[in-house]
Amino acid sequence: MRNLIYIGMLCIIGTAMAATDATVFTSVQIDDLLIDDSLIIPVSTSAPASSVSATGTVTAAAAVALASGETVTINDQTYTFTTNTLSAANQIKIVSAPVGAAGHTNSVAMTNLFLAVTVGGTNNPTLYYSTTVKPANVAITKESVSVIKVASSSGYHGTIGNALPLLATPVAIEDGTNLTVSGSGTLISGTDGTVGDAGTIVLYSTGLYFTIQDSTAGDAVWTTK
Repeated sequence: MRNLIYIGMLCIIGTAMAATDATVFTSVQIDDLLIDDSLIIPVSTSAPASSVSATGTVTAAAAVALASGETVTINDQTYTFTTNTLSAANQIKIVSAPVGAAGHTNSVAMTNLFLAVTVGGTNNPTLYYSTTVKPANVAITKESVSVIKVASSSGYHGTIGNALPLLATPVAIEDGTNLTVSGSGTLISGTDGTVGDAGTIVLYSTGLYFTIQDSTAGDAVWTTK
């Protein structure tokens, strides 16, 4: 008997055969992808997982203004905050605000840092950063006026991303410093995904899982239907 089984947009076409560890179908269609040959779908003891990026944050809160000479290292690049004229690569300008406005000073400086690490390029006196090189293997977003989030990018998802450096070197000044990063010198919380060849399909109690790419531990993408 020819069966049509729909799970969301997934259509399984064929005759299911009783088995303790696998289900056999004559063809499987996932959205617009049709697999015509006879197919054995193994039953998994756990749900396949996609890789999770390692992440970290750089924070300069409102309490204390950033000081000239403080640095942030994001993977392979180090950026230096300065109140002086920009004279070297990867310098980030601190535009001093009136006394009592440390938060404003820091938000402007962190915006300058964000633009430098995401746009890069040659000296931009309007945006107040010198010639900069974007850090490799990471994606960067601005979480708030004073917080930048760093996440490992494709190929460096999973535990491999936990080795990417994220450091801050504050300068000791009279009123202290508030330039901080999460973790203890690297990105954190990256987890490996389930390894599988492109086109792998497995059945678990929560649904049918498939990967359309060669999923490695550091770059696994699984979809469920």
